[in-house]
Amino acid sequence: MAAVTVLSCGAATVEAPASSRSRKPPARGDAKPSGPTAEWTRLVDQRLVWARPELANYCMGESVPRFLPEATSPDHPHISAARESGCSALGASGKGTTVCCPASLPVASNPNTGGGKSCDEALLAYTPTEAEAQAKSPSAGKYGAVLNRGTYFAHCKVPSGTKLSICAAIQGGSAVGVTVETLPYQPQLAECVAKSVLELKFPSRPRLDVTKTTF
Repeated sequence: MAAVTVLSCGAATVEAPASSRSRKPPARGDAKPSGPTAEWTRLVDQRLVWARPELANYCMGESVPRFLPEATSPDHPHISAARESGCSALGASGKGTTVCCPASLPVASNPNTGGGKSCDEALLAYTPTEAEAQAKSPSAGKYGAVLNRGTYFAHCKVPSGTKLSICAAIQGGSAVGVTVETLPYQPQLAECVAKSVLELKFPSRPRLDVTKTTF
């Protein structure tokens, strides 16, 4: 089992880019539908293309909103891959870029979160106060003493040979966001483990921290 890692977070809340609020159609020639490129497919496989249904009103016609979490600048190569696949960029925020894409383009499957927010969603929604930014986080070992036990998901009956990857966004002693992945892919199992993580109690601090572990 790998050691738990902890990241201290100061993510800004993602908002609809100002350029998109007018709901103007993309400039002609900005997007040339051509189907998914090899790079787009790679981004989907690596879960770097997210659905953004809450921004549907900002896309024109039958296009749908997608989010590129690593594309934090207008010249980022992920935006180029999106345009080459037929998408139009709405604008970048401090945590990524929203694009409008043909509905036929593949998108990363929804993460297994146990019914709550994913790790990434919790990060995107979190804006620390000054006091939270200065607060000291528990060590990885203290979080690991909880997350690494493994007994909390014993009832999920993980098959022998199955690998688990768990990410928990922790604030105030509870997981406010969870993402669980399994190899091979077993969504029902991943949901069971994610729900179990949501019930755990962690060392309490006001700041949001992200901790990860594998089994």
